[in-house]
Amino acid sequence: MTIATETNKKTYNGDDNQKIFPYTFAIFDEDDLTVVLKSAAEVETTLTLTTHYTVSGVNNPDGGNVTMIIAPATGETLTIRRVLQVLQTADYVENDPFLAETHEDALDRATMILQQLKEDVDRAIKISVTDVGIFGTDLPSLELRKSKYLAFDASGNLIVAPDAIGVPVTTYIATLLDDVNAAAARGTLGSGTTGDAVFLSETAATARTALGSGTTGDDVYTAETAAAIRTLLGSNTFGDAFFQLTTLAQALTSLVLTTVGKGYLHSQATEITTWTVNHNLGFQYPNVELISAGKSLSGTYGQPVIEFVSENQLTCTFTVGTSGFCKCTGGE
Repeated sequence: MTIATETNKKTYNGDDNQKIFPYTFAIFDEDDLTVVLKSAAEVETTLTLTTHYTVSGVNNPDGGNVTMIIAPATGETLTIRRVLQVLQTADYVENDPFLAETHEDALDRATMILQQLKEDVDRAIKISVTDVGIFGTDLPSLELRKSKYLAFDASGNLIVAPDAIGVPVTTYIATLLDDVNAAAARGTLGSGTTGDAVFLSETAATARTALGSGTTGDDVYTAETAAAIRTLLGSNTFGDAFFQLTTLAQALTSLVLTTVGKGYLHSQATEITTWTVNHNLGFQYPNVELISAGKSLSGTYGQPVIEFVSENQLTCTFTVGTSGFCKCTGGE
């Protein structure tokens, strides 16, 4: 016969009813099949011919059936695999007839064994074909690798690490990995009584309670947007502008408004070409800084035209619609 398929394994899911399971590849003997049943708990058991199943289809190029004595249960998996002994059983005697069937069977058996090895190799961990160089992939002896960690060194070679300290992690994390329980790990992390309470909390609400969060704090923790948080914190126009600044320098500059002299921060939420700023500083020409998209426009090309309308009002005119903030300072 010929070997027209590379298939040498079939897998089925149990359903409490099915007992007959086809296989679609040739075998020379009933013992050429290995049948493995995996339980729902992932425990694998190699079954025994005649005790657990029977086989039909020997020497049929299209295969046959494995008939189970007891139908596999739902959640169980049945795997049928051709596994031949790696033997050469054809004996050619000098001057005897050279029978084509005998010779073809020997070639078929060799092909089946190669397919068997290929299926094993396909399930193996392999180094990428694009890796260059010779890599150490041999495991150390049994005694040397007992209770050790598999790892890779800086060259990508397989090694065994003696303990958590040998695992390729930072020194600090290594001290965490060798902790024997969660309490010891929390100690390594520097957790105190409050920290332990947070770590042991089973819900977000109990964690917030452990942190001493009140009604407002709970609302802040559960707020879905930054704007909602600012509202909960009682933020006004100045506060909103301050929270949305993107650099420390801008934040410090904004804080000057409340600590030095007089100041006013105008917030322009919509993009328009002319801002009307009612600063009410009682000062005709205050210092003006414009901020848009988190950046100061001072000293930039095409800075808008500022008209000082009165001691309490000014306007800023842009070439395109713009949003942002206008900071005015001056006076006593």
